[in-house]
Amino acid sequence: MMWSESTMLATRQQARTLSGRMTGFAFSKASLFRKMIEGLPPDFTLIHLAMSHDGSLHLIKMHKDREPIIMPLASKAKVESVVAMMEKIVEENAKTCSLGKVTNDAKAFWAARRAVNNDLKGVIPRVQDILLGVAAPLLLPSLRLNSKGVNLANNIVSASQNADGTQLSFSYAKELVSLATKLEKVEWYRLVERTLDFTRLSSRKDTVQVLYSKIRSAISNGGVTTDTGPCYTFMIVCPDLTTFPWEIMPIFRNSPYVARLPSVHTLFQTLKLRKEVSVLVRSIPITVNASNAFYVLDPENNLGETRKRITEYVSKFGWSGVVGKIPDPDVVREALQARDVFFYMGHGSGSRYFSRRMISENTINAVSVLMGCGSVLEK
Repeated sequence: MMWSESTMLATRQQARTLSGRMTGFAFSKASLFRKMIEGLPPDFTLIHLAMSHDGSLHLIKMHKDREPIIMPLASKAKVESVVAMMEKIVEENAKTCSLGKVTNDAKAFWAARRAVNNDLKGVIPRVQDILLGVAAPLLLPSLRLNSKGVNLANNIVSASQNADGTQLSFSYAKELVSLATKLEKVEWYRLVERTLDFTRLSSRKDTVQVLYSKIRSAISNGGVTTDTGPCYTFMIVCPDLTTFPWEIMPIFRNSPYVARLPSVHTLFQTLKLRKEVSVLVRSIPITVNASNAFYVLDPENNLGETRKRITEYVSKFGWSGVVGKIPDPDVVREALQARDVFFYMGHGSGSRYFSRRMISENTINAVSVLMGCGSVLEK
């Protein structure tokens, strides 16, 4: 639960950062939107999970190398069933968090907390099956194709052509080649079938599916993509489904670079601001140096054995930090500005040691990891 709840803080802080710097939330021309997508970093893929007017869920996948991919995912009834599952877990989570107020039985408290955690673990793969099904691989980042990959995409287009001349779009074909690098044969076959059913080309299923072995052969003999480093998925999730932890679904097990965004506009504006702030930044996302970290541990000096245990652990990394005392505000400010990672390990949210004003009035470089019981509390 902490994972999904913590995204609320990131979204809120990003909105504050961009406040007053953004104008307009609609594109006056389709060409402007196309220009924005074409200007994305090549290793970025945007996934928008959008609710239609009838309550059904759709996926829109965007990458600079191709036209947007659109796929219907789930009916209103399925979406509502998932919302009900998450509401139940959130309710149970709140109840178990309050157990400490009515009992001193630590074992009972943690047994209840673990039970909720196990319930969530069970729900995550179920939700993937209910809402995404065989289309789940479409959440994986798109890859840019080399000339060999482009030729294979053209082969898919040709193989999909009906007698009346209708055929699969080049963008969908590119996506199928890209995903063939990550999927087993059965998974790819199912995705092809789903794609051709949606595009009303189901009669061409067999002729497209036989190309899998040809694509895999090309992958083994020099590859079909130009991407060599990690690629990233950025998700924009409709409000009804924001409490679900999409980032840790099974489909992302081997593609863990996933983040969430409030909208395409905030991403475009953030990229623009980043380029304006520092001409030294050549690539986005920016690599975080985990060894350049600072921590504040037990500033109230009352965690006892917990502090001792954590101190022994963090000492392995050679980080600088403040232990057992209230940190000087200037020290905290410098850490937030100069360090890559900032850890808070203590009671509450830590806001008394790094106030909203301090954050809003300074340029913050550090990624913050807040490990207090109030770290994700909305205020």
